[in-house]
Amino acid sequence: MFLLLALGLVLWIGGDAGAGTHAAAMAGQPETPEVRTPAADAPKTAPEGPALLRLAAADEEGPAPAPEEPPERRPPYPAGSEDYAPSARPDGRTVAPKADLCFWGMDLIDTGAKIHRCRFRSGSGQLLPDYDWGLPVPVSEAVEQDYFSDAVFIGNSLAQGFMLYAGLKTADQFAVQSITVNNIGTEKVIRDDSGGFISILDAMARKQYGKVFVMLGINELSWAGKDTFYTQYAALIDLLRELEPDAELFLQSMTPVTAQESETSTVFTNDRIHEYNEVIRQLAEDKEAHYLYVFDALADDTGCLPAGSSSDGIHPYSNYYPKWLTYLQTHTVTEVKR
Repeated sequence: MFLLLALGLVLWIGGDAGAGTHAAAMAGQPETPEVRTPAADAPKTAPEGPALLRLAAADEEGPAPAPEEPPERRPPYPAGSEDYAPSARPDGRTVAPKADLCFWGMDLIDTGAKIHRCRFRSGSGQLLPDYDWGLPVPVSEAVEQDYFSDAVFIGNSLAQGFMLYAGLKTADQFAVQSITVNNIGTEKVIRDDSGGFISILDAMARKQYGKVFVMLGINELSWAGKDTFYTQYAALIDLLRELEPDAELFLQSMTPVTAQESETSTVFTNDRIHEYNEVIRQLAEDKEAHYLYVFDALADDTGCLPAGSSSDGIHPYSNYYPKWLTYLQTHTVTEVKR
């Protein structure tokens, strides 16, 4: 009995002390436990007691979700692609990646990055962020023939063969054999409504076009050096711009010759054709015209016009011209105007 009374007295004293501590806290007199700052290399110990229970519960429920990051600010512009040069920002953020946005003539002042406009798109509406003057027009989704309804094709016998046999019915054409960069404006080779003959440039002057496709160069291989070719072709481009100020100008490369022709001729070789095609490409860059590398449309795996595809090694048979048209339908471009 005496032992039971002593045990009760001890329990009563401990409970009263705990109640006193709780009462002191409620009265605005919190305990002030000693604060200890662990050393940097102090070993970490496993949590005990209630903290251990909380961790165990968290393990059962899965990891706590990470705090949400504020959404990245992106300008409300149409999806597509763009060519941009991001600049350093104080907060470390950059503009959207290249495949996300395209801007036409706009600067993102609020992001601190200058956005260069997407200057070109294909005839089917595909954005061409990596294209620029002097580069071969890239492949894109094919267009229908009505794309050429505002076009004119001018040039030599290769252009004439194209218009005769490719199957293009929607474009105008002023192309005749023996035409070169220096006689295209003087040789009277196009019959007009009165029954007389006028030059190709005079015929073009009677109508405004949206696209001008030029095929020249094969005849110049026999007389014009590359410098002369460049100078006279550049002068022709200037004339075309005066006649057709609103037209997109397409300079077509020369097409290949057969391996036999290239190996036996001192003039019409594929090596020389490549050299003059580079002049045409440079003109496209310098004069801001489009360069169509139609050489690829007719070349085989060896880079030549296929054997048996031509009677003279230069002009392909009629069944090859539709390949040229397919190339043009899948290599279209237009400049996006501001």
